[in-house]
Amino acid sequence: MSETENTYGVFTLERQDLVDLSHRIAACIPADFLKDKDKPVVIAVDGTWQCGKKIVADYGREALLGVKHEDVRFPMRGETEVVPNDSLTMAQSFVNAVKNLFGRREQKDKWITRPLKKRLANSRGVDMTCRGISEYDEYVAADVNGALLDVSFINIAWRGNFSFHDDIDDWTDASFFKHHMNERQAGGVVYVHNLKRDVVEPDIEIKLESKSGYTSLNGEERSCKNVPHALQASLGEDGADIFAEWARFVMVKFNNTALETRANMAKMLKDEFGFCALEQISQELLAIPVEDDSDSELMQIKVDQADFPLAKKHKHHLAACNNNPTALVKTAAPCPC
Repeated sequence: MSETENTYGVFTLERQDLVDLSHRIAACIPADFLKDKDKPVVIAVDGTWQCGKKIVADYGREALLGVKHEDVRFPMRGETEVVPNDSLTMAQSFVNAVKNLFGRREQKDKWITRPLKKRLANSRGVDMTCRGISEYDEYVAADVNGALLDVSFINIAWRGNFSFHDDIDDWTDASFFKHHMNERQAGGVVYVHNLKRDVVEPDIEIKLESKSGYTSLNGEERSCKNVPHALQASLGEDGADIFAEWARFVMVKFNNTALETRANMAKMLKDEFGFCALEQISQELLAIPVEDDSDSELMQIKVDQADFPLAKKHKHHLAACNNNPTALVKTAAPCPC
């Protein structure tokens, strides 16, 4: 597969754009791709510093399990629970039972305190088991349509402090990913940040880029070098400034052609979000340099708004506002914090 084959891009302006996109990509995955425990759908999410990558996993999980993201709660570091001591022999358990029968104090070692490994939660009537460490490695399992579904997340870049930390004997990305896979309970989806492609080829790659720079956090070259100036090429300086906080260039690539074909995801991206094939997007637009060089011809390019790869809902709002970006912010959907 070529570098740009099955690869699509679009500019988004609000946090809600990323939430909606995460929902739809997850919801499109056919059920039969979610059944194999050993072959979950792997979605790699990469991008720039503090660009909102975790939104993809949090809200993809919300769509897959039918729960609210805010109801998912993981055990906290240092949190403990008191449980029966499974190591008691049958004779010790019998003695404890007799003592309880006669009202005598039971042996102290009948109960033990241990780190809390899982938290039970309920959201929208769905019972969930939440394991792992928030933001490091997360596992949420729930019954969906009569089958257990496990939606997990790991950020390879943390390189330790995972819930399986004590079991790590080989501090490599491949080892971290293997341990994470072994902790999963069922088929479903794995969202992974900063995954090197020589470890495993993900089924879907999602890249979020904000501001300007040459590389993503995982060291790969960015698709769009300068998001603010790219927006200026169509919205003008004032229009780009309005959306500076959440403006992103979003790239989605499908490596699993069977999955993309069955789910018809590329069509969904185009029809619902305004994505374009990456090779059809102006390379001059994506290559605007990082440095603000007023003499650079690339800094002066202009792109007609009709041809600019902007998220569809914003494009419609622009048209309704006579291409006035200042009015766009008043009509666009609210952007939650």
